[in-house]
Amino acid sequence: MPYIAPAEMRLIRDSLDEFTDKSQRVWIYQVRYTPQNDWISNFCFSEAEFLPQYFKLFNFYTSRHPSSWFTQMFVCTLMIMHENEQEVKGQYVMSGKEVKRRINGQTEVIETLNNENDRVRALAKWFGIHLREDEVEGIRGLSSELK
Repeated sequence: MPYIAPAEMRLIRDSLDEFTDKSQRVWIYQVRYTPQNDWISNFCFSEAEFLPQYFKLFNFYTSRHPSSWFTQMFVCTLMIMHENEQEVKGQYVMSGKEVKRRINGQTEVIETLNNENDRVRALAKWFGIHLREDEVEGIRGLSSELK
């Protein structure tokens, strides 16, 4: 499957190590950033039908539960387009205290963030996201706040 070259992505159907019944299979989305890298499993899904009320529960848990990765870390991504605006050539990723740029399989840290003010400035500079003061204050006191 195509991805931002030279990275690749794929879907495989396999069992998860955590399953007690190894005959169960799920679809696993995997990515590797160069052909020499190992495949990294990002998430999985089954073919079972889910109803809207289930998605509400899933979303509530991932967005609110203290042990959820999404409440522990702030992450932002932006795709970098080729000049023709038709193809993606790379991406910016803000995660933890770093802003990274990944192009042609090469990743570089382009900014290190020391505090929440640095993060607000980096969101504007690299991602075009300009926060209002009440939005800036909204992260204060959370576990994902940079101190």
